Amino acid sequence: MTKAVFYLVLLITAIGTAGLQLDRQSAASPALASSVPEPFRAFAQARLTAAAIREGSPQLALAEAEKLVIRRPVPSQSMRLVAIAQYGSGDAEAGLLSIQIAAQRGWRDRTAQEMMLRLAMAAGDWPEAALRYAALLANNEVSDEVLEETAGVLFTANNAEAIARIVEIARGADRWRGQLLRRAGRLMPERAYAELVEGVLDKLDEQECNIVFETAKRLRRTNETGAQRIEEIAQGHCARA
Repeated sequence: MTKAVFYLVLLITAIGTAGLQLDRQSAASPALASSVPEPFRAFAQARLTAAAIREGSPQLALAEAEKLVIRRPVPSQSMRLVAIAQYGSGDAEAGLLSIQIAAQRGWRDRTAQEMMLRLAMAAGDWPEAALRYAALLANNEVSDEVLEETAGVLFTANNAEAIARIVEIARGADRWRGQLLRRAGRLMPERAYAELVEGVLDKLDEQECNIVFETAKRLRRTNETGAQRIEEIAQGHCARA
């Protein structure tokens, strides 16, 4: 290899490294996104897509979103931004498909999961809505306000489908059943929570039993009947847990 070729390779490597570093930095500093050279935009492309969406230019947003999904096809954020851009451009069918893909890829993508929750509720697909609700319950970054608001509609007294689905999820969630029970106890209607406890009763360990009794104790301040029902459901199994 001649010196000229050697230095050319070094120069290309340096440019590439600098471009990639600047792109990564744009993830934390959005103002840098437009400074990243076009071939190196990945994190920067997500920033540029989000900016185009905020600016309210449907065609520009869609064009930027299409570039994003080519450069970063895997992250759920990419498909979520594509979905928003598609909805903004009037293509609701494509937007629905994209947000479904985003929600499947990113269980901890709270925006995608909340969008899917609301879409499923609007369509009356209660098992799907309960699945998305459970994903949001497991994410501590999701506010209680959002979950309490949607729970009041999702887990109504006659919505057996939603309750059955969240019971099914909780029965299989050995690693985070306790978290689900604790948070659901604050946010779900008392009757629905009692049905959830009854549905997972044979799965509860000592720690999870304690969470149920703590929930009933807290509930007693405002709903004596609801608290008593939860305690009665849990007592038989939890005395032996």
